Amino acid sequence: MDGFREFQAITGDAAPLTPAGRMAQLLEEASIEIAPRQIAEGVPAPGAPDPVGEVFVPFLPGADFDQTLDVCRDLSRRGFIPVPHLPARAVPDHDTLTRFLDGLTAHGVTRLLLIAGDAPRPAGPFGDTLGLIDMPQFADAGLTRLYVAGHPEGHPHADEVTLMAALRRKQAHARRHGLPLTVVTQFSFDAAPVIAWCGRLREAGIDAPVRIGIPAPVGMGTLIRFAMRCGVGASARLLGRRPDALQMLKRFDPLPLIAGFAGSDDANPPTNLAGVHLYCFGGAAQALSWRAQALDDLRATAQRETAHAEDAAS
Repeated sequence: MDGFREFQAITGDAAPLTPAGRMAQLLEEASIEIAPRQIAEGVPAPGAPDPVGEVFVPFLPGADFDQTLDVCRDLSRRGFIPVPHLPARAVPDHDTLTRFLDGLTAHGVTRLLLIAGDAPRPAGPFGDTLGLIDMPQFADAGLTRLYVAGHPEGHPHADEVTLMAALRRKQAHARRHGLPLTVVTQFSFDAAPVIAWCGRLREAGIDAPVRIGIPAPVGMGTLIRFAMRCGVGASARLLGRRPDALQMLKRFDPLPLIAGFAGSDDANPPTNLAGVHLYCFGGAAQALSWRAQALDDLRATAQRETAHAEDAAS
């Protein structure tokens, strides 16, 4: 399985789904981001009920590229689809880039997420992903899909005009090389601004599918800390001004957010939404347990919705 379905395939007219059914589809096909040290904690193996599809491997502070290769090799051997992060600013030289891409090829890794990285200064010749993506090593890496980052709530170091222009260049590069491109966004707490941003992507000529980042259930302190660090401070500040939201964030519930995305095909013009990407924030076992329970509950609700609709139609 490719690891995600186009959003229109999820919610298409051929087999209409109930609201809960659409939410279940999004969670079934969700990708997930897990810290390397937690990948062995209980990621459902392929073939188990509701296994995760793509497992994104972040490049954390203090990590090195050999560690990322080791994790990807382990995931590939276990039958997963690893998607390692490649932070441009962390690449110290061209030789390291070549060895990393060659290592991915040797381990059968064919998908990659390009990010600029958080380092204040580049470790080598690459200050951003645009400089990295044009390197000839990528043509020989055997990639079958390229992922790039999206920032619906903005970026601390670039305005939206600059970000849109960069995405257009990445889309053009992917097309020249015959690579499907998918945008993976930072997480958000609110569906409406993300859906609006997806509409602006299309207006800017960017028609790549978008996988929406959502937070797993985590504590308020953890969530706010990551939000401020990752450039989603607007949502964090808005929630912080609402006592009811603060209470809710003591354990964030992603289901209302997923409901907002699952219903967007009914409430808004067509967008390039393609699915969700689950951020675990260090709580992999808890996030995966929540996903399994949520899928059980949503499927049961979908069955009741279908039965109710059939009764109403008879």
